Order: sequence, then structure tokens, then C-alpha cells
Amino acid sequence: MTTYTCPPRVKWVIDAHQTIVVNEQSGEFAVLSDVDATLWHWLTLNYSYDKLLTFITALELPHPEQLLQSTLQNWASSGLLMERKA
Repeated sequence: MTTYTCPPRVKWVIDAHQTIVVNEQSGEFAVLSDVDATLWHWLTLNYSYDKLLTFITALELPHPEQLLQSTLQNWASSGLLMERKA
């Protein structure tokens, strides 16, 4: 199973309405709100993929596993997350 971690070169700030995530090395960034900001918060707490899936499923969104996988893959491909093979 693949797990994800935040590389040391990635910094973020949370305010009342959004989370801003920046890769200081590449300049890549994301402005997150709603579900994406919540998912980022859970990731920074080092929850496992299974726990993330449980949480996102509880939000009763359509296709929660597909949403989780695509979000994590997008963030990894843009350098905001690092994949770790387990």
C-alpha cells in the first residue's frame, strides 16, 4: 500500500477559510478549501490511508475512494506530497 507524507520543503498555513500549501523548492502551490483543506489537515496528522478513507467516506461524498486517490495523486505529482511504498 502507498502512504503519503509531506516533504520538508513543503510549508502550509491555515486560516479561517482556506489552507495555502507551498513547495518552497519548486514554487508549486495549492489553495485548499472545504474537503481538500480537511483532507490536508488529516494528512498532516499522519493518518493512514485506511483512516483517511474512513473519514472521507463518513462525509457522504460521491465516490469517496476515487476522490481520495485522485487528490493524493494530484498533490504527489505536483510535489506537495511524497509517496512512500509500504
